[in-house]
Amino acid sequence: MEFRAYRDFKPYRDRGKGRPADYDYNGDDMLNAITDGAMKGLTKTQIRDSLHIKKSTWDKNQVKYPAMMEAYKLGRALGTERAAEVVAKFIEQGDLSAAKYYLDKKGGWNQTHSVEISGKEGKPIAVETRYTDIDEMMKTRYREIFNKDKEVEDEHRDEPK
Repeated sequence: MEFRAYRDFKPYRDRGKGRPADYDYNGDDMLNAITDGAMKGLTKTQIRDSLHIKKSTWDKNQVKYPAMMEAYKLGRALGTERAAEVVAKFIEQGDLSAAKYYLDKKGGWNQTHSVEISGKEGKPIAVETRYTDIDEMMKTRYREIFNKDKEVEDEHRDEPK
């Protein structure tokens, strides 16, 4: 299956109510494109964008044509199967990182590293909370700035002109 772009589809005209549909959303070309895109790991949004289909149209047709969702699910399953085959080949060749990856993702295994932190001699850590009066802190800072400016002015005043 090869992923085909929007321009590759043959127009389909349905003579029902409203504006005729541009494409047969239940046709083999569209379903194959959806399956192929999902198999390559594309999201529904990416597939929709590559086929130049608006979100509202996609959502409406997804309900109207359940085969679209089935094609997406089939593509995801085929892509997962293909990836599993690759991982299985690496495992057969003795690649431990591939085996760890498989067991971690699919086998339910997980690696946990726990670190216990304690205070001196295993006692609990003492937590000290300090509250600062922000108004007093700002006043002190303003005084420091004001005094520095005054010192600079005094230095310039003492310089000979």
